[in-house]
Amino acid sequence: MTAAAPPEANASTLHARLVTPPGVGAIAIIAIEGETSRLDALLENLAGAPPPRPGALAWRRFADVDDGVVARIDARRAWLTPHGGRRIVERLRDLLVAAGATWTRAEGDAPVDRHPEAADRFEAEALVAISAAASPLAIPLLLDQPRRWRARAASGKDAPNFTDEDRGRWRRLDRLIDPPRVCVVGAPNAGKSTLANALAGRDVSIASPIAGTTRDFVSARIDLAGLVVEWIDLPGFPECADAAPAGLEASDRAAFEHAARTAATADLLVMLAAPDQAWAALPEGFAGETIRAMSKVDLPAAAQSPRRQDADRLVSAVTGEGVSDLVACVRDTLVPPGDRRHRGPWRWTLPSSPDRHRSTR
Repeated sequence: MTAAAPPEANASTLHARLVTPPGVGAIAIIAIEGETSRLDALLENLAGAPPPRPGALAWRRFADVDDGVVARIDARRAWLTPHGGRRIVERLRDLLVAAGATWTRAEGDAPVDRHPEAADRFEAEALVAISAAASPLAIPLLLDQPRRWRARAASGKDAPNFTDEDRGRWRRLDRLIDPPRVCVVGAPNAGKSTLANALAGRDVSIASPIAGTTRDFVSARIDLAGLVVEWIDLPGFPECADAAPAGLEASDRAAFEHAARTAATADLLVMLAAPDQAWAALPEGFAGETIRAMSKVDLPAAAQSPRRQDADRLVSAVTGEGVSDLVACVRDTLVPPGDRRHRGPWRWTLPSSPDRHRSTR
């Protein structure tokens, strides 16, 4: 586990860089690092006042550009916090370069810069991950990661190499940070919208006994027993496969094709069928997990339905029967209990990385 450390500063060079996303926040953070006397001189020339001592803050005017705080992290590091407008940052960049600093274009926020209070780079990276994690289940695991990575670093050459099994576990645990996509597919009137509303605890989909009420997908982030997922209620069709059923109107055909494309990208498909319905077909190219759930088990017809024999779960969104069991099944399918209990280190990846998942460790 290695952190993306700030550039090495030496006696002849100061390094400055933007550590907040450009043009996004109201306040920007510019980190400056270098030899103490040179850093002192730069800060004094920029603000026209003595620099704050290490560990202190001071309100300063940055030349004729902007006002903000100078946070002196330690003898060699300081933060400038101007307003976050792009033009302000660009003008300060030009001033720093003119004063002799090298402007470094980083690939992302360095954890040690974002969390200077951290004991080491392992703790700094864990804090960054905690701030990005969507699921409550991620927090205790991430809090324990610095200890695990320190133990591995201390073991040196005796540490075992990571395996494909480790990498598979990491990918599944990443779902605790970046919510996985769960799509619900099934025939019209299978109860998809009612189930979505029951899980969310609010109306996120229009539920109606009239088949075809939902013409476009509805998405909501839902906490499923500690795992936050992107739950997508897809429009109902007899099959959710590549080819749309014959006889659909143009609007229905477009909705079907959109649903099929969306389902094909899911991490998990919940295939929902009422007692008198068949299971939806898998979309071509789908490589995720599936759970078959028979809905409306509160109806008399459910007792003799052939769906009972091949369903993974039985649910009623109206009475609540089987809903908690389905929730646990979705959670444990996407992030198995064995992965969550594993005592080894986790090389997590963040959704803000350039190719969606790329860690600095």
